[in-house]
Amino acid sequence: MASKLQPDQSNDLLCVRKGDEYCGYRREYLSQNLSKMEERFVACKRCSGIMREASLCKGETTCLACSDTPKQPNPVKAVQDSIRVLGIKCPLLRDCDWKGELSEAETHLKDCLFFLIQCKKCKRIIPRGDEGEHEMSYCPKRIIRCDYCNNRGKAKH
Repeated sequence: MASKLQPDQSNDLLCVRKGDEYCGYRREYLSQNLSKMEERFVACKRCSGIMREASLCKGETTCLACSDTPKQPNPVKAVQDSIRVLGIKCPLLRDCDWKGELSEAETHLKDCLFFLIQCKKCKRIIPRGDEGEHEMSYCPKRIIRCDYCNNRGKAKH
């Protein structure tokens, strides 16, 4: 079944969206240019993304989300295998220099230090790599000890 929208930004960064579903992977993060032959083999004819869940429908290979038929996967293994090993750069490429295979991209984003997350205490959006420093020094809802009375309480700026 095609992936429904989740509050997970990694899909928004990596995938083309069609209504409330994610279709193919975005091309701009591929670390190599595709030949015309590769392009015909791995690109969805409908959303133009790199097929995420390749499905055969009426002789045409498309993303499962782009298929006209009920959302029953009819996977095309050769296509799926070819797509999984395509080289990709981190979608946060202004900051992150990670490169790997497309099959590793979602896992990378779960660990990427530049991926934006929400502070559990104050709900501000911060890079994952700054989480510890934010919680210790900058979070307005962090717990601190008063230098005068030694009591603990929320920081106030």
